[in-house]
Amino acid sequence: MNTPVNPRNPRDRLDLMVSSDGFNWSLGVTLNPENDGRVANYPQVIEADDGRLHIVFTYAPQMSGPTWRERTIRHVVVTRDAVR
Repeated sequence: MNTPVNPRNPRDRLDLMVSSDGFNWSLGVTLNPENDGRVANYPQVIEADDGRLHIVFTYAPQMSGPTWRERTIRHVVVTRDAVR
């Protein structure tokens, strides 16, 4: 979930939300640092056989129309214990 810190840029923080029932959600972990001047886009999550969550998303400066050279791909691995 993109949780805006800066109202002008709604993708400046990416949070992993958790739920035990699919209706009530709470913050599990923030995936990118706040106020670092970058935005997170296109998050994808898979759960491995060992229960770890592998999260991949693009990460780019907050300027409009960054070139492909300014974009990076982040891969974050999170254990279930880290998000409870």
